[in-house]
Amino acid sequence: MEEFAEIEPSGFKIEFTPQPNGTCLVSMEPSSLTGPLVPNRFVRTVGVVVSHDGTVLEVDSTCNSPFLRTYATYLFSDREGLFGRICPSCKSYFRTNCLQQTKLICPYCSFKADHGTFMTNNQRRFMSLCQKASLEAMIKGVKTIFDTGEAIKSLPNNRPTWVYTEENQQHTFSCDKCTEYNVNIVFNILGEFGNCPSCGRRNYATVFGTKMQFLERQFLQKEAAIKEPNLRAEEWKRLLSDCVSQFESLANDVRKQLLRIPTTPKHRNALTNLSFQRVLKAHECLKQWYGIEILGGFTEDDSNFLNKMFNRRHLVVHTGNRVDEEYLKNTNDASVRLNQVIRVDSKGIRRLIPLATRAGKNLIAGYESIQ
Repeated sequence: MEEFAEIEPSGFKIEFTPQPNGTCLVSMEPSSLTGPLVPNRFVRTVGVVVSHDGTVLEVDSTCNSPFLRTYATYLFSDREGLFGRICPSCKSYFRTNCLQQTKLICPYCSFKADHGTFMTNNQRRFMSLCQKASLEAMIKGVKTIFDTGEAIKSLPNNRPTWVYTEENQQHTFSCDKCTEYNVNIVFNILGEFGNCPSCGRRNYATVFGTKMQFLERQFLQKEAAIKEPNLRAEEWKRLLSDCVSQFESLANDVRKQLLRIPTTPKHRNALTNLSFQRVLKAHECLKQWYGIEILGGFTEDDSNFLNKMFNRRHLVVHTGNRVDEEYLKNTNDASVRLNQVIRVDSKGIRRLIPLATRAGKNLIAGYESIQ
């Protein structure tokens, strides 16, 4: 996939022309670089208002500001129309097209602060150079030309340390609830789970839903294509492991978010050590602590089946498919004996995937209900 520069080399110039009334007329070429974001078509230009000390006061703004002693400057996106951001709290880097919100939310740690505090060092340097050109025109009373290409070339380490090298390292998400200029808010992060920088909603439904749909399609394809019994058995074990892993990945990230809520040391320790493989206990604990019902709407038979399959994944991965005492203790499965080799069949996987999907959706809904 294509790499990107934090601020895209634009190759055009901004002209600052002083006016008799003390203002400064600004023009730039090409004019197509201004306006709403159209992904993958052009670099986006926005106006920024800063104070005399360089503090960012308004983003995506006109030159008219209610603040005193302010200056207009400009900022350019990368080639995908996104702007790099650094969280002032966790120091993590992300990209987004979210600009109009007064407050921005970090996709990683949920830190919320004024938009300007997320500016990167290179962005501040670039805006400062642009601002100086504007001031020079007004002070000297002569037209000043700001060469954006030359300014961008002078920025140190303009290319971020992580770029589009492998698809599984970078993920771009679109929030279906937030828009600017009739375009959905987009955010690009390292890893999978993250918050929308505008509304703070975590992308659980998108990530988990997509992965479970993929597993469902894989099961249907393999069931139809593979006929040899041993190969089918290996495929069902793989799908069992992948299915439980996807649920645990979701649950572990939800745990991280819940641990951000102030609580007692005892409660924090219990949540930290909660095993989502033991889904029956996890359901009871989260229901008691937060009102989250992982198995809400499940029959007793479905709940026990899901718990049994989750624990069978442990046997597949860690014991060579042999039943151990931990499995018997966690499941009360009377259909098997200690040291017996268990088998995973297509019927079990057909039932498992939709049940695990329902449990994941319940977990997401329960987490999102917390105010």
